[in-house]
Parts: sequence; C-alpha cells; structure tokens
Amino acid sequence: MIYLDNSATTHPLPEVLESYQKVADQYYANPSSVHRFGSEAERLLQHSRNQAAQLLGVDPYEVVFTSGGTEGNNMAIKGIAFMHQARGKHLITSKIEHPSVLESYRALESLGFEVTYIDVDVNGEVDPKNVEKAIREDTILVSIMSVNNELGTVQPIHEIGTIVRK
Repeated sequence: MIYLDNSATTHPLPEVLESYQKVADQYYANPSSVHRFGSEAERLLQHSRNQAAQLLGVDPYEVVFTSGGTEGNNMAIKGIAFMHQARGKHLITSKIEHPSVLESYRALESLGFEVTYIDVDVNGEVDPKNVEKAIREDTILVSIMSVNNELGTVQPIHEIGTIVRK
C-alpha cells in the first residue's frame, strides 16, 4: 500500500522512534515537579529549547512548545491580536490558509476584529500588491503561509514582508 497523506502526518523515521522511545521511557515526569524525575525532565526540556533556539537563530525564551500546529497557530494569531488591539483591530490573511488559521480569524471576528481575506490567483499565489492595498493604519497582523500544504504554492513572502515593514 502507498501512503499519500503526508501533508497531514508522516511516518516517523526509525531514528525518531528510537529517540522518542528513550525520552518517553526515561523522562516521563512533569518538568514542573520538584522531584528528581521532574528536574531531569526540565533539564531535557531546556536543552531542547536551547537547541531549537540556536537552530532558529532566536533567544531560548522565544521558543514555545505546543501540542501541535492547531494550538500553535491559535496561540500566535490570537496572542498577537489581543496584545496589539489597542493599536487597531484589522488583520490580513489569505483565503487558502490552514483551517486552524482561518478558524482563529473567524473567532477574532466574533470578538470585534475585522479580517481582510486576500484572494489568490489560479495557481494559489497571493499577489503582494493585493496585500499592500489591504494594509490600513489599524492593521496589526499580516499572516500568509510560506508554502501551502495542499497546493505546494510557494508564496512571495519576502516581497510581502518588505511591503508590510514599510
């Protein structure tokens, strides 16, 4: 049988399974617990955070672990919106974002935020000029995925980023 749903989840490599098995077996404690097992789990968590930070070129405090993409998207979008709502309540995204992203925006709309959903062309690409036209004085977030997980479309993120930073 051939598995063709790798955009949803992928079969892990044997090395990943081996590493997971070791961690699940040896570091199963709550890292917030004060006992020895908790302290060991906390050390491993901090080591992982430091490695991720180094790989991403950020400070360790900027690395946040979540249970998955949906929680991460929800936390990032709503966190930015709530943090900056005093400056404005206008948000921009594309019409072909991941469902967890679109649901976060819909939830924010129900709380009084205004969202502009940018159309895409026949290839699924966002035109940066449309993003530029949508930006307003009260825009606090522009969120466009780099590569669409279903179409494979690579968005012109650098060009969009240049426009947003103006």
